Amino acid sequence: DREFCNKMWNATKFALMNLEGFEPDAARTLPRTDADAGLSFADRWILSRLQRAIVTTNRGMREYEFGDATSAVYSFFLNDLCDVYVESLKPIMQADINAPGVAEKRRHAQHVLFTCMDNILRLMHPFMPFVTEELWQHLPGTHLLDPESCSIMIQPYPQSVPEWENAEVEAQMELMLHIVHGIRSMRADYNLPPSQRGIVHLRCSDAATVNAVHIGFAVPHTLGFCSELNVLLASEAAAPIGCAINVVSDKVEA
Repeated sequence: DREFCNKMWNATKFALMNLEGFEPDAARTLPRTDADAGLSFADRWILSRLQRAIVTTNRGMREYEFGDATSAVYSFFLNDLCDVYVESLKPIMQADINAPGVAEKRRHAQHVLFTCMDNILRLMHPFMPFVTEELWQHLPGTHLLDPESCSIMIQPYPQSVPEWENAEVEAQMELMLHIVHGIRSMRADYNLPPSQRGIVHLRCSDAATVNAVHIGFAVPHTLGFCSELNVLLASEAAAPIGCAINVVSDKVEA
């Protein structure tokens, strides 16, 4: 529908602004997700979600379950890519490129963002041929392709990349998104606008949960509009006096 097409355009516009200076190699090498690849928690999560979308869409197309295929691409694009990953990228994309470590993190994020946009547009193409062709033509590196393959309609359809799948990271992100929901719920209760950042304390029931939150720390810090995010072990620290409290899960309260 029109609203979805507008969302596609806005996401592609954001991607193009933040892919400035990035050029994929001729082979369009896919990102690695091993321990030495240097990807962030959010990078590894979105590639795992992309892998699931590719598998589900291909299976739906193969078995003529077109509703499953369209739901997979729709859900990945809106819920995973736009609502979570794109939002989580903004701090690194807006950071000072000369600050230590920023250039490398941004380069990895650009590679993953490009991979997601390239793949999701190709996944969507059978359902929305004209708009996906137009948007895909604006991605970096398209002008370098052989003239016989510089159209999305003759590009190969995305195929499974099993090494991207990471159930552990997806489970950790599910917890992070529960935390984000809890923080946003409290913000809504107190009518706090996004521009008004808040100090948030997370009390975790055990050390394993503390570690999981530290791994995905950037997600609730960014999506929860926090000026400060403190992670505490419940057995060692009480909730600060005067704080609003929201039980996020059986292991975390904010």
